[in-house]
Amino acid sequence: MGTGLFLSPENPGTIGWSVALACASLLAVIFGCIFAISAHRLARARTALLQDKDVLARWRVDGATWEQFVALNRTFSINEIAVPATIPPDGLEVIVGRSGLLIGEHVHTFNHSAKLKGVVLSWGGDWTILQISLGGDTPCCLYFYVGMGGSTARVCTNLILPVPPHAVPEARAVLNYFHAMLEALK
Repeated sequence: MGTGLFLSPENPGTIGWSVALACASLLAVIFGCIFAISAHRLARARTALLQDKDVLARWRVDGATWEQFVALNRTFSINEIAVPATIPPDGLEVIVGRSGLLIGEHVHTFNHSAKLKGVVLSWGGDWTILQISLGGDTPCCLYFYVGMGGSTARVCTNLILPVPPHAVPEARAVLNYFHAMLEALK
């Protein structure tokens, strides 16, 4: 069956198939473009974090702390951070920046927010930070409560990062930075 069948005016039964094929092709192009833009944005965010652009803190999670975190993670209702069972022998690097975080190979980007005439506006990124806390001791964790679509987000979840004892001061700096940002938006 050649393309002439789909374009043939003598064959009116094929017009519906032609329209369906054209619509499917258009949707494939649209979704392909969205995926490409998203993949490019995540790759740029990852590169920026690895090059120390806008980085607030970075630390390495050792094997023992990671094992504790994996066990603790099973008790969480939701954690959007990909949690592999094992990590490299030299540990897993965690980088937290103003616009996102990188844990191992996984990038999560944050929205940038501003307040205009009392209304919180968000743009760029995936997650809007709604709350942040630091707590626990086996291991200590940095908890981001995040949502999609601004400060009135309807889809909310957690991004939970392990913090080894040596990195608690860095995690506190991250906490203080985002607390200040959230206070400025109130």
